[in-house]
Amino acid sequence: MLKNKRIRIILISTLVALVISALYMLGIISDEIKLFKMEATSVLDNQVASIRNEFMVNINSVYELRALVYGARGKYVDPQIIGERILKNPNIRNILYAPDSVVTHVYPLEGNEAVIGLDLLSPENKSYEDAKLAAQSDDVILTGPYELKQGGQAFSARLAVRIPDENSQLKYSGLVSVTMNFPDLISESTNNLHNSLKYDFILEKRLNDSDEYIEIHSGRVSKYDDYISSDFSVSNMDFRLSVVPQSGWYDKSGIMIKIFAFVVVSLAVGIIMGFIFAARQKLIEKSRTDALTGIYNRAGGTHAINTIIKNNLYKSGAFIMMDLDNFKSVNDKLGHQMGDEVLITTAAILKNSIRATDILARLGGDEFMLYLPFEGDSDFLDKKLEEIRIKMHRDIKGTEGVVTVSSSIGVTFYDKDKNFNTLYEQADKALYQSKESGKNRITIYEAKSDIG
Repeated sequence: MLKNKRIRIILISTLVALVISALYMLGIISDEIKLFKMEATSVLDNQVASIRNEFMVNINSVYELRALVYGARGKYVDPQIIGERILKNPNIRNILYAPDSVVTHVYPLEGNEAVIGLDLLSPENKSYEDAKLAAQSDDVILTGPYELKQGGQAFSARLAVRIPDENSQLKYSGLVSVTMNFPDLISESTNNLHNSLKYDFILEKRLNDSDEYIEIHSGRVSKYDDYISSDFSVSNMDFRLSVVPQSGWYDKSGIMIKIFAFVVVSLAVGIIMGFIFAARQKLIEKSRTDALTGIYNRAGGTHAINTIIKNNLYKSGAFIMMDLDNFKSVNDKLGHQMGDEVLITTAAILKNSIRATDILARLGGDEFMLYLPFEGDSDFLDKKLEEIRIKMHRDIKGTEGVVTVSSSIGVTFYDKDKNFNTLYEQADKALYQSKESGKNRITIYEAKSDIG
C-alpha cells in the first residue's frame, strides 16, 4: 500500500510537472512569436523609411533640373552640365524640358526622339492628367510605374517651372521631367529586405480616387501570405509595403521539438532556470536598446560606460555629449518621419565613425552620448571629433524644403576621481557652451567654467 501511494505521488507530481512545464513552454513560445512580430514591425518601419528615402534621393534630381532651367531663365541648358549634375545617377533614364508644356529638349536624345514636340498637356500624352496636375502645383507629381518601349518600367517625376516676368511675378514657363528606372531606384532597400533580412515583400500603389491598391513590385519565395503592412506616401502617391518572414512567423516542427524536449527535461530545475535566465537576459538586452536606431538607449549606454569605469578597463577616456542643431526644424518643416530618418542616419554615421571598443547611445530626442576609452595620449581625438562634426553638418531635403543640420558637441575626460555622473554633468555643460557659442562646434570642458 505504501509502495502504491509512493507511485501515485510520483505519477501525480510528474503529471503536474509535465502540465506546468508544457504550459510554461507554450507561454514562452507565444512570447517569442509576439517578439518576432514586434521585430518584424521594426524591420518594416525601417524599410519603409529606406524606400521612401531612395525615392526622395532620386526625385531630388527634378528639383536640381528646375534650378538649372530657372538659372538659365527658361532657356537652353548645356547638356554637359546636365550629364555631370543629373545623368550621373544610374537610376535616371532621361530628363526633358517642355517650355509652355511642349517638349523641346530631352537628354539623352538617342532613343527619345519621338517625344520632341509632344504637348504634355494634350490627350496625345498618355499621362496628360498628371502633367496638368504638375503644371498647376508647386510640388513634384509622380507618374508610374509604366512600361517603357525600350523595355522595363519607370516612374516620372514632373515639376512646374515658374520664372519671374517683367513685374517680378512668377509666371508658368513649362515643365521639367525626370524618368527613373523602376524598380532599380529602390533596389538597394528591396534587395536588403529580401536577400539579407530574408523577408518576402509586396509593394503596392493606391489607385487614384480609390481605396484599392495594386501590386507594382514584389519578391516572394515562400507560400506564406499572413503579411503585416505599412502605408506611406511619396509626393502625390500612396504606397503600401507588406512583409512576411520567408520562414514564416514560427517553425512548427521546431516548436514541437522544443515542447517535447522541454517536457522530457521538465523535472530538471537547472534547465528550467536556464530558460528563465536566458529569457530575462533577452529582455534586459532589449530594454537597453533604442528601438529607432538600434544603438544603446540611455539605460544601456549608462550601464556600458559604468562597466568600463568601475572595472578600470582603461586608464583614460573621452566622455562626449552631442545633439543636432536645428533638428526641431526638420520635424516641423519636413515631418516627423523625415526626423526619424535623420536620427537613424545620424546613429549610423556615428557608429561607422567609432571603434568597436567605443560606446554610443541615444539619450532621447536628438541627443547622443559617446565614450571613447584609450590607454595612451588623446591626440587622435581632435581628428575624430572634427570628423564627426563635419559629417553631422548636412542638408536634409524633403518635399517641403531643405533644412541644414549640424552638431553641438561637449567633451570631458575621465580620470580616477570622476564617476559617471561627474562626467555627464561636465560634458553637458560643455555641450551647453557649444550651443551658446553659435552651435556647430566642439567645446572641451574646463573647470573654470564652473566658477561663478
